[in-house]
Amino acid sequence: MSAQNKALVRRWINAAYNKGDWKVLDEVLAPNFVRHDDASGVTGEGPDVEKQVATLYRTAFPDLHLKIEEMVAEGNTVAVRWTATGTATGKLRDIPLSGRKLVTPGLSICRISRGKITEHFVYWDTAAFNQQITRQSAQAAVAGAR
Repeated sequence: MSAQNKALVRRWINAAYNKGDWKVLDEVLAPNFVRHDDASGVTGEGPDVEKQVATLYRTAFPDLHLKIEEMVAEGNTVAVRWTATGTATGKLRDIPLSGRKLVTPGLSICRISRGKITEHFVYWDTAAFNQQITRQSAQAAVAGAR
């Protein structure tokens, strides 16, 4: 069962975040799916919340790629250590983006029931992320280097 659960989580990450294939989310996420993301405050229920998040980040970072660094499964739980990379050239809410390449590490813990992901807890370095994406931080870094 662990191998099947890992394959399910891998399919979700590759489809939604690496390819922008939202249709797969309806197949891999349970109707009662719950997202927990205290770092960014993006939480909610149902596959649509994950579609919103994936759309948000793929719009801001058109070349977004989540590399799975490590995946561990036990019982109905899969833990994934990942690194997100992308170029901040799109739009992220009302934040002016830097145009720079972003690298952000994170950890996702997924619960699975009856072949679908029912819960997603995500933890990632929002401070480093925020520092990398804004034009102001890029300009401050250049000014500070002088």
